[in-house]
Amino acid sequence: MKYDTILFDADNTLLDFSMAEKKAHEKVSLEYGLPVNDELYALYSTINDGLWKDYEKGLFTRDEIVVLRFTRYLEKLGRTDVDAYVFNVKYREYLSEGKFVIDGAYEVLETLKNMGAKIYVVTNGVSSTQKRRLNPQPFFKFLDGVCISEDAGYPKPDVRFFASAVKTYNIRLDEKAIIVGDSLSSDIKGGNNVGIATCWFNPKNKPLVNGYKVDYEIKNLYEVIDIVK
Repeated sequence: MKYDTILFDADNTLLDFSMAEKKAHEKVSLEYGLPVNDELYALYSTINDGLWKDYEKGLFTRDEIVVLRFTRYLEKLGRTDVDAYVFNVKYREYLSEGKFVIDGAYEVLETLKNMGAKIYVVTNGVSSTQKRRLNPQPFFKFLDGVCISEDAGYPKPDVRFFASAVKTYNIRLDEKAIIVGDSLSSDIKGGNNVGIATCWFNPKNKPLVNGYKVDYEIKNLYEVIDIVK
């Protein structure tokens, strides 16, 4: 095998986080009597995505941004009467129920495991939420470890996140290791930071931004199999 250690991102790589997030946002909004439409969801997504990028840069802690995103969103809606902290707690409860899977995830992980690969999930996010979404998945049995930023104390792409993963699971980050993920700023940058091969999962044909070294670009997960052979 060209690569026998494979690090997969979770959200929007193995799990359909976009769908889970949208459903959770809709449920908690309706619970508080807030309007639900695509325009408002796009507003929330812009706020949320920006804060997670700030988190990757170390500008905010995870605990700060998960509340701040709703503080800012509720302010935009003129609903400062709603407690953003409680809103976030309810949102995360609904989010953990979202177990939608990206097409091919089970089959690809099963094939890679049968080929003898070591498979790990490396993900940013809230530990309890990510575990509740990952553990029930049929493909969970193929994983050799799950590394979550909250547990590590640092987010991807910080090298200390990967150092924690190495320490916890004795992962070998050498020329036979590759990271697969949809995010340039966390997955690809993380792989670049620790010197391993990178595979950008890009089903929506997003443009490649300067400053990232992408060794492979794929549109569906099945392509990973031929890459690692």
